[in-house]
Amino acid sequence: MAKKGRRRDGATGRASDTPGPNPDLDPTSQRRRIHEAVAVWENEIDDWEFHDFGSSRVNAARYSESRRLLLVDWTNAPGGTPYPPYFYDNVPPAVWTGFCTAGSAGRYVNHTLNGFGYRPAPGESVY
Repeated sequence: MAKKGRRRDGATGRASDTPGPNPDLDPTSQRRRIHEAVAVWENEIDDWEFHDFGSSRVNAARYSESRRLLLVDWTNAPGGTPYPPYFYDNVPPAVWTGFCTAGSAGRYVNHTLNGFGYRPAPGESVY
């Protein structure tokens, strides 16, 4: 037999245990789940850090710690065809610091950054 007790909010059961429509799913109900009360920040934080590499593979990059997003601008290909910039997702601040201080930016991309999710970012600019 399950032990009955009170939850922190004083209720003894879930709303879904009561007969009838679930008040947790009713948009007109006064009762709301806790996660629905979380505020949404609509102002975009401008915390992009810029680093100029000037290497044979990486031209420049910028990083947003709040988004954990890295944007890399490549040095153009030898044939003159420009590479699109790339976004790297979920990059921790320590990886950004390591990238900026790496002896070889291209080697760091191959060994570290390519382990993160990445995607082309046409139309984006590091500058």
